[in-house]
Amino acid sequence: MKVLSNTFRNQHGFETVALVVVVLVLGVVGFAGYKVHQNSAVDTTGTTTGSKTATVPASINSQADLAAASKSLDNASADVNSQVNGNTLDSDINDLL
Repeated sequence: MKVLSNTFRNQHGFETVALVVVVLVLGVVGFAGYKVHQNSAVDTTGTTTGSKTATVPASINSQADLAAASKSLDNASADVNSQVNGNTLDSDINDLL
């Protein structure tokens, strides 16, 4: 029984080592996540086309404001429709289900 109690008493440094290992692992995972996020950031400057962008009023007060808002939505819808591949979209949705 004396040998067993000596074994437990000699483990006083293990807690510190375990804590240091956990902190190091968290640091490495955090750094890796930061680098992945930094490298996958999308640069959206200059991607909009000026010819298709319409000025949308802050509030709709007249028929002209309504027409401008409708035109802007139509242009946005056309942009989205031209960028969507229906086959890929269906495949992605089926993969999620």
